[in-house]
Amino acid sequence: VIRDMFIALVFKAFIKKYNSRRIDSGIYNITPDGKTTWFDLGKKIQRYVKIKHLSTEKKTIKPILSSELTLSAKRPKYSVLDNKKLKDLNIIEVQSWENYLYNFLDRLNEQ
Repeated sequence: VIRDMFIALVFKAFIKKYNSRRIDSGIYNITPDGKTTWFDLGKKIQRYVKIKHLSTEKKTIKPILSSELTLSAKRPKYSVLDNKKLKDLNIIEVQSWENYLYNFLDRLNEQ
């Protein structure tokens, strides 16, 4: 899993929570706080599965560099959005992407 591309995860529940807020027109980034790599995301999910005893299989996630892949389109190494403009309006409380990930996984696990 790619370890040198940084991303900001955005979850539907996060966007839905703030989508109906009235703000001045403009372009705003809306993302949870923080950044991760695809590799670190995989490790967080793996840790969640282990803590919740959802699997007894031991899988290894191997980190690779993006240069080791042949991609059909060039991808940026850093695609993290800054939500400072929206935070400065003091209308949202932003948590870390990990909180939203664990909430998402909990809901998925309940199904």
